[in-house]
Amino acid sequence: MIRRFWIPLLIGLLAQSILAMPNDTLSVQTILMDGIEAGRKKDFNTAKQKFEQALNYWQTSASAHLYLQILKDASEKKFKNKYATEIFKALNEQNLARHKKALKRISKVIKKNKEYFPAYIVQGGIYTSQENYAKAEEAYTQAINLAPNSVLPWLFRGKYYGKTEQFKKAVDDYTQALQLATWPIEFFERGFVYCLLKEYDEAITDFEKAFLKYPQWQNSTVVYEAYHNRGVQRLNGNAYHGAVSDFSHAIQINPDYLSSYLNRGIAFKHLKKYQKAIKDFNFCLARKPDFREAYYNRGLTYFEQRAYSKAADDFRKALEYAPDDVSVQFKLAECYYNSRKYKRAVVHFNRVLKLNPSYFWAYYWKGYALEGLKRRQQAISAFQKFISLAPKQYYKQIAHAKVEIRKLGGSVR
Repeated sequence: MIRRFWIPLLIGLLAQSILAMPNDTLSVQTILMDGIEAGRKKDFNTAKQKFEQALNYWQTSASAHLYLQILKDASEKKFKNKYATEIFKALNEQNLARHKKALKRISKVIKKNKEYFPAYIVQGGIYTSQENYAKAEEAYTQAINLAPNSVLPWLFRGKYYGKTEQFKKAVDDYTQALQLATWPIEFFERGFVYCLLKEYDEAITDFEKAFLKYPQWQNSTVVYEAYHNRGVQRLNGNAYHGAVSDFSHAIQINPDYLSSYLNRGIAFKHLKKYQKAIKDFNFCLARKPDFREAYYNRGLTYFEQRAYSKAADDFRKALEYAPDDVSVQFKLAECYYNSRKYKRAVVHFNRVLKLNPSYFWAYYWKGYALEGLKRRQQAISAFQKFISLAPKQYYKQIAHAKVEIRKLGGSVR
């Protein structure tokens, strides 16, 4: 039995973890930018309120932690207010894509405050925006050297490594940060990187720890993709109950995610829960009438129930969207054969062989169909062709073909 899985790409965006954002992304970013604007204007109370609000969103949580640290240092006289204002001015320039001006401002701050690690983190972000990755890594590493026992340098260098696709290094930095303090954003960011490494068990474990503080984060695209893709892994590993659980979790987060319905239907089919499988395929087709994979897999489900007429209808529909799909042509031919419509079966086995002359199973079943039509010599030829093409591992079917050839009066070569 040929299995088809619909596997979407796992989030193709690798930019400072602002990936797969929800519909209110602009408003989330606006909160952070409003805080920067307030800081630039020396309105630190408003800035603090905005950054505390931004902590609630995974897209802005890390930056909010950093900016609140700057405000805290200024309020405790560890860092002069004027330099805090300069940092927020540099961040504003960065947001406006005026990277040279941003770099000039932050460099002046660092010149006067060479031991102040948050300034190096900001500098690293500006260099990253310029795609000057060597300088960015140098800045983040300097922040770590200055404050090895602070979460922030490790967190932001981890984000940098994630952006530059150095995923193992990113995981190491997030893990180091978590040894210092367990902020939800650290778990979430590391979980995201685990997704990119396709280590979904670890990713989901981290996400679930982040949800203890911020349950709303579980509605993020990256989270339901993690459940979906672990479901696909389990499906490929024949762990069908686990796959159903993961696809159901993905659907709970995003009820419109058709790929999870499709793959859950496939898992249900393997568990022989046919009505549940058909229900999922029907859901897909009601919302996407040209969903070829849903027709194909619903057809397979009907086929397993020996509802060959319904299966044939679905396979024909799938062929409307992909007429050269060998697997679908073959299953349609099998439907006709099992329905004793041997002429139609032969037609479709021939179509399979036109598309793929090496498809030995088509010769095998074509031989039986021709035998049913009393076309003895053609049946012998089909069985002989099967024997010549089939790998030795199919010795049982090869033996059956030889029996049929002899029964039809032919000779085995």
